[in-house]
Amino acid sequence: VTSHNYKQNKRTSRRMRMKQQHPVVEYSTSELVDKGKQELDEVVLTRWDLFMQRGHFRYNTDTITEKVVEGDLGYVAQSQLNRAKLRRPPQSMMTLKQEFDKEKFNFNKIDESKELLCQLVNKDRVSRQGERDILITNVSPISRGHSLLVPQVEAGLPQAPCCHRPCFMS
Repeated sequence: VTSHNYKQNKRTSRRMRMKQQHPVVEYSTSELVDKGKQELDEVVLTRWDLFMQRGHFRYNTDTITEKVVEGDLGYVAQSQLNRAKLRRPPQSMMTLKQEFDKEKFNFNKIDESKELLCQLVNKDRVSRQGERDILITNVSPISRGHSLLVPQVEAGLPQAPCCHRPCFMS
C-alpha cells in the first residue's frame, strides 16, 4: 500500500505527493494484509479525526453510549440520540435496484474538502479516465471512523446490493 498525501508521513520513508488536497492510497490485492490495512486505517482515522475537530459532522460521536449484549455473539447495542435527531432524512427507496437520480442526493454532491478521506487506486486494475474509487466520511456517523466506500463515484451507479466481489476490489 502506498499513500500519497500533501504532507510527509513521519512513520514511513515512503514518498508522499500532492494530489488534489487529499490522500491517494494505491494498493494491490496482495498488499491488503496486516501492514497495508494498518496504513489505510492510519490515513482514514487521521483525516476522520481532523474533520471531526473542524466540525464537518452533523454531531459529535462522544455522546454515543454502548453496551455489549450478553451472549456468545458479542452484539453491541448503541444509544444515539443525536443521530436520531440530526441526521439527514433518508431518501424514500421503492426498490433495491432504484436507478441513479442526479437531481437527488448522490455522492457527487458531497463537499470533498470536508468529507473525502482518500481516493483508492487498485494497482491490479486498469482504471479508466475519470473513474475514481473514494472513501468518504459518513457525516452522521455511528462511531469513530464510520465511512463509506464509493466505487466509480462519477459513474452515477445505483446503490444496489450484490452478492459478488465488487469490481473495484479485484
